Amino acid sequence: MIVIQSGFREVAAVALGAGGAVAALDGYHPLGPLRGLSYREINELEESGTPLPGTWIAKLWSSPNAVPIGDIDNEEGTPFGLAIDPLDGTLAHGNSRNGLVLAGNLICCSETAGGPTSAFAFAPDGKAFILGCNWWEWRGKTGPSMLVRLVRKKKGKRWSITEEEAQSGEGFLFSHLAYSPDGKRVVVVEYPKQKQGGRVICGDQPTLRVYDAKSLELAASVKADGPVHGLILCGERVVVVSNDLLKVWDSPDLAEEPTTVSLDESAPAVAGDPHGRFLLSASGSSVSVWDPKTWKVAKTYDWKAGAITCLAVAPDGLTAAAGTATGKVVVWDVE
Repeated sequence: MIVIQSGFREVAAVALGAGGAVAALDGYHPLGPLRGLSYREINELEESGTPLPGTWIAKLWSSPNAVPIGDIDNEEGTPFGLAIDPLDGTLAHGNSRNGLVLAGNLICCSETAGGPTSAFAFAPDGKAFILGCNWWEWRGKTGPSMLVRLVRKKKGKRWSITEEEAQSGEGFLFSHLAYSPDGKRVVVVEYPKQKQGGRVICGDQPTLRVYDAKSLELAASVKADGPVHGLILCGERVVVVSNDLLKVWDSPDLAEEPTTVSLDESAPAVAGDPHGRFLLSASGSSVSVWDPKTWKVAKTYDWKAGAITCLAVAPDGLTAAAGTATGKVVVWDVE
């Protein structure tokens, strides 16, 4: 077990890549407090390395024992997602205003792909990714929520938008998006549009949808009972997190009724092994390891490093990481 001192006051998201790479995202700080500061005071804060209110920062370590080798910061839009590019190991995450940012370079913006973005996921081989674009309204015009598939060009790190895109017709925004471990399917949680007082707002009953990863043709869908707080792919299993419950479909066709697993309390974080051997859930400062065959807790970890805020499992399923409310990232070998 290794503890990384991220320098963040709280870790909002964590990701693991091949070869031991670790990424962490600092919590978002509202813009409000900046309004009373002068430019000189803001510059002094920047020079001191203090995360500014209204900014969010991500860092990348090539291994748990290394110093950070890259970081991204941004002052615009609501942050979402955190990933390590499976193809070249660079840092990627997004924000609602600018879209997806990869190692400091803008890859796809809202104006190019569609409406404000809120979710993305890399294909396991890193040769494509899916971006979720939300419903939008601007100067009397509107546009549907949609999924857009992007592929990497043969030379360099450039990306191009393909013609593959999916529109549900009733969607407002995507809250979660994930590739299946084999790269053949994309699973999303989409919230519907709802009218209120002459305005279009986000509805409260989301739909779980499964698409073909290349054509983006709809393969399966099912209405969720209530708000969805997490979406996990654990091997072939599709796991939806809702408060203190896990709902598990054993296959991505969503044909059978899901298995319901009760947690002791609402889990702030859940993560699954890509090979389907275990699932992790957090409770306070501890992490429970669930056996998907019996849905019983096989093991519990507690490093006394602070309340767990996020979890991640490496692509090979051998290593896991937990981010904490104290700014620490714990990385350990999963037996």
